Amino acid sequence: MKGKACFILPTYNERENVGSVVRGVFGECKALGVEATVLVVDDHSPDGTAVEVVKLQRSFPQLKLLQRPAKEGLGKAYVAGFKWALANTDCDVLFEMDADGSHHAAYLKDFFAKLAEGNDVVVGSRYMPGGRHEQSPLHRTLISYGANYLIKALLALPLTDVTSGYRAIRRGALEKLDLNAFRSNGYEFQLELLHKLHHSGARIGKTPIVFTPRARGRSKMTFGDMASFLWLALRLWLNRN
Repeated sequence: MKGKACFILPTYNERENVGSVVRGVFGECKALGVEATVLVVDDHSPDGTAVEVVKLQRSFPQLKLLQRPAKEGLGKAYVAGFKWALANTDCDVLFEMDADGSHHAAYLKDFFAKLAEGNDVVVGSRYMPGGRHEQSPLHRTLISYGANYLIKALLALPLTDVTSGYRAIRRGALEKLDLNAFRSNGYEFQLELLHKLHHSGARIGKTPIVFTPRARGRSKMTFGDMASFLWLALRLWLNRN
């Protein structure tokens, strides 16, 4: 397998997890024959995440660090990461990936296989055969599944897991979007991004993943974030109608 990929990892207090994620991505890409760049977008983490990344750069010269002055939200972190990758690399594909260890590099071969089928975007899905959300409390799984079902119904997106943050996006598909036009700052950015990609004509595929809880630290996703997803879906639906 040939190609170049840039992996964008937004971080806030991920010092304990970022090293294992970086090693996993570079190791898997080397095995697949993919030339990888990993970009950590750190929102001034007080736990020393950026310091840990600088240490890791001694072993991984293709590990890059983009430091931002304050915590501004996942959406702005990804937009900054996309802009950096498009301006500073010649990568074919950009990946969104959590830095907490819940997204496993072992699935990268499946993402690349789906891209090779002609998809412009590939989403790692928990809600399809072969995928699941491991060790999640039943009520959280039901809320997540229900929210995804409702969002899909409102916006007619060709997916069962629109809130998944593990994604591969072809460079050309991103270049069609106005990155300055995004309005979402938080986790709901993931929905806005998919909506814009879908309406720009991007072909969207999916591949099953098993999402596991972070090994260290506490989850940053809240019920308020899920409510923001639903509110954005409603606004997008109302604008369409």
